[in-house]
Amino acid sequence: SPVRKRSIMQYPPIEVLPLSEGWEKIYKMGVLPLQQSVEGQGTELWGASKFIMVYDLVFKLCIQRDPYNYSEQIYKNYCKVVEEYVHSGSENLSRAITDSD
Repeated sequence: SPVRKRSIMQYPPIEVLPLSEGWEKIYKMGVLPLQQSVEGQGTELWGASKFIMVYDLVFKLCIQRDPYNYSEQIYKNYCKVVEEYVHSGSENLSRAITDSD
């Protein structure tokens, strides 16, 4: 009987998510709403679906293989944004901190 050749499964190419694109989405969907919520400007921080979208973006950016693993850059970007926000002396932030006491 003839020998059957096994076909090799073809996997679709893994799409690399660029840092600039991913961070922009994280910032718009996650960081800004958080800042607005702290300042009392947002009606709702996140719904479950938006939270999952942001979480998924962060996860994807952090598990890509080198040189596309952006764990460190995401961490640094987030720290920078928080630091800038706190040091900006936002009146709304000061009011939010005072109101919570």
